Order: sequence, then structure tokens, then C-alpha cells
Amino acid sequence: MKEEILSSILEIRKQLGMSQRVPEITRVRGVNGNLLIECEDRADKSIIIGTGGWVVGKLSSQLDYKGIRVESRLDNIMKVRGLIGSLRELEHINNAHFKEFARAVLLEEESPKPINAYVIGEEMIWACGFLNGLGSSSTLLHTEFLHDNVKREYEKTDFVKIDCPTTPYDERIECLMDHIDEQEDGNIFFGFFDAPIVEKDNNIMVNPYFFFKISHWEAKMHAKKKYWPKVFKASDHNRKFYIRKILDMTYDGLIEPNDAASTIYHHWPTEESDLDLDRDCAGEFISEYRVANALKRAKKTSPQAYRALVGGSDGLEDIKAGIAWSGGIDSTACIRLSRKLGLDPDLITVCLPYLDMESMEAQAGVLGANLIKLDTPEDFEEVCQKVSEGNIHPCGQCSSLIEGAILEYANENMYDIIIFGDMLSTGSQSVVQEGELSILNLPAALSLPKRDLIESSGIMPTYEFGCPLLKEAHRMYKSAKRISIQRVLRELRAQMLDKRFAYGLIEDIME
Repeated sequence: MKEEILSSILEIRKQLGMSQRVPEITRVRGVNGNLLIECEDRADKSIIIGTGGWVVGKLSSQLDYKGIRVESRLDNIMKVRGLIGSLRELEHINNAHFKEFARAVLLEEESPKPINAYVIGEEMIWACGFLNGLGSSSTLLHTEFLHDNVKREYEKTDFVKIDCPTTPYDERIECLMDHIDEQEDGNIFFGFFDAPIVEKDNNIMVNPYFFFKISHWEAKMHAKKKYWPKVFKASDHNRKFYIRKILDMTYDGLIEPNDAASTIYHHWPTEESDLDLDRDCAGEFISEYRVANALKRAKKTSPQAYRALVGGSDGLEDIKAGIAWSGGIDSTACIRLSRKLGLDPDLITVCLPYLDMESMEAQAGVLGANLIKLDTPEDFEEVCQKVSEGNIHPCGQCSSLIEGAILEYANENMYDIIIFGDMLSTGSQSVVQEGELSILNLPAALSLPKRDLIESSGIMPTYEFGCPLLKEAHRMYKSAKRISIQRVLRELRAQMLDKRFAYGLIEDIME
């Protein structure tokens, strides 16, 4: 069945004029007229879904399924590891009633013993639906007026409006909780807290997103009726709090980059500010998983790439390699990384109007590399025209033109490997074989995050995002900034960027 589905995906992508990238499918399963496709990593998931969901939509129609759900095996593994972490945290909780309930939920046991919990703030109203669905009752402590047509949807929830300030957000949460009398066994609070779970003064404070690993999409499913709280737009303090938590959720895989980008774009603070954000990147398990899958794909499809990734510094003189070089951090890091692997790559640059070619030639000289300059693609002027008219975000089309020009040159000049500085095409998608040419997305293949690339490149980092053409798009095209934020968050979601660096890039986009 996997082979049939893979064949159908490739045929659909061909019909739609998409690249023939082969996703690694790990499992398929049909349930009640729906199909689950599990693939190796998020890069494979993107190929199966296709731009705008076109591929998976056509696949569903072609195979006559009511719906198709595509999941990443790595995401599923990390969720299970996260739930195990929550079970370990639960061991330190003294409230026996909550422990029994939470353990049953984490282990997906049927009919957990119900609890009575307070939900803090109308922005967490979905948690009432979550609790009600588990047979538990809830009391929503809120500050805004809630219409009766919202309240009626939550039959097991009591609604208590409390006169509290809406900002600062953390003080608002404390104020709402302070209005509740202390119980002998303590109270259970569900809220948008910083920590997944804390027991303090006999009370339990749970952030259900992080403790139960409930995604933004799942939270919307628990909501009985659409409701848009205003609390996170009440002040810059609340906006900053919300953005920090959205970045946390993106990094932990609890919200998709598209939804996160829209949220951040519409809640951006009106004043400049700095946030206290972590600089952690993908842990050892994720890196090892991705490197192992890159090597597996290389061994199966690309002998040159496999030799380069595992062969060390000897015996690679016969491999003709080139790097798609822009002069930036990622592609410059690839020069030093590829030399450590034993390659001696040429630098191949597509000349674009905004590039300082004299500076790049001097930089190539310092690096002791052969620089090959390709003419500007003919269609580049058309992309610039669309940007000036405010019609497009240029990155996708521009990248395709550059990649196409470099691959055409590589094939004409019989290169064995072309290296790109892509961080997102992780695992099996970091190694692609097109005819006789191997395409190696080196940072993705080695699972190297941005800060490692900065160190390898020797370039002083800045938080500047994009080229002059993109800056023009941000000025002319209303949604361009949101799309740019989404591009940053995709790298954060892959844990190839840390939260501090992602926020710095978003600040530059939103200027």
C-alpha cells in the first residue's frame, strides 16, 4: 500500500508541475474511510501535502478517502517523549486526585476520574471544552463579557466574571486566582502559565498546552464555539507575553508556523522591546535521527553524497563539487564544512542586481575558492515587476530561478554534487538525486542549527532578514511581512533556529 500511495503522490506532483522529490513514508493506515500517512520528518510531510494542500487533496479524491491526515514520525516520537516527561513531572505532585486524573489522560485511558477545575481567563475557554469532554466540570474565571450563546455551549461550566485589570497579563492571572477561596485539598487551575505544571501552596497550576501536549489545532477542536478574546491586544505587555508563548509553542511543535505567523503579525507590540528567550536548538536525539536518515537516503540513492558525508578527508578528489553561494552565513559555512569532509568545491553565484559582486569576488579570494558567476536569469525582471506592483512575496520564485540556473550550469559542466545551505530539508530530503547530479543540502544533512553555521562561516551575525527586493515587497505587499515571519518560524519549528534568533529576525521584518 505504501508503494501505491507513493506512486500516486509522485504522479500528482508531476501533473501539477512540482519537483519529483520522493518523500519517505514510514506507515499508512486506513481508519473509518480516512487515511493516515506517517512520514519520516516534516520535510517529507510538506512534499506529501504540497503547496496549498493540492497534492493531498487530489490524493484523497483519487483514492476515494473521506480525508487524509499526514503526520511526521519524528513529531510523533517527540510528542511521546514529551508526554513521558509530563508523567515524570507528575511524580512530584502531591495532589492525589489530580495525579490520578492527569495520569489517565496522559496514558489515554478511558473515563478518567473527573475533577473540578478553574480555568483562568476567557482566552483559555477551550480548556473548558477539554475538561467537559473528559467528564470533568469547570469554572471559567473571566474579565470580559461573554454572550449567552457562548456560555450555552459549555453545559458543565460555570462562568464567573471578576473585576480584574486586563494588563499586565501575569498580574491579571494572579488577580483572577486570588478571588477563589482556598480549599483544604487545594484548587486546580488551568491557565496560560509559564511552566507546564507547578504545585504551590497546595494549589495545582497547569498549562494544558505544554503539560498535556495539546496543539493549537487540537485546542480549537475542543472549543465549543468560536470566540476571539481581546486580552492579548490590551497592551504591549500582553502582546509581548503572548508572542513569547507563541514562539515557545512553535519551537515545541504545538502550533504550526502559518498560524503562529498570523498571530505574531497581528499582535506585534507598538513599541520596541526585548524578550527573555531561550537559545536552545534541537537536542541530540533529533539531530541523530535526522543525520541517520540523511545517510540512509544518501547510501540508497547518491553514492557521491554518501561518500562525502562519511568518507572523511581522503579519497574524494574525483568528486566535482560546487556550492550555491550567496555570500551569506549559510552558504559560506558550507565552504568550510565541505572542505572538512574532503571536498574542494567551486563557488557558483547567480549575479543579481542587489549583490555586491566586487565584495564577493574579494571574499572568494580570501577563502581561496574558485568563483563562477552566472548571468541573471531572464525571468528575474518579471519577479521584480510583480514585487513593484505589490502582487507577490518574491522568495519562492526568486529561489527557484537561482536554483534552476545553478543546476542547469552544474549539469552542463558535469558536476557530481551541488551543495545548498538549506536548513529545512532535513533527513531524507537533505539528499536528492536528479539524474547524475547529487543535490546536498549540507546544513540539513548534518542537522546543524543557525548558530553552528555562524561559527563555521566566520561572519559576524546580524538580525537582518532578506534582500532589498524583499524589503520592497514588505513595503508594497500587505501580507508579505506575515509570509516572511512564517518562513522564519518554519526554521524555528524545525529547531534549526533558536527562539532568540527567530525573534531578532522577526523584529527586522516588522520594522
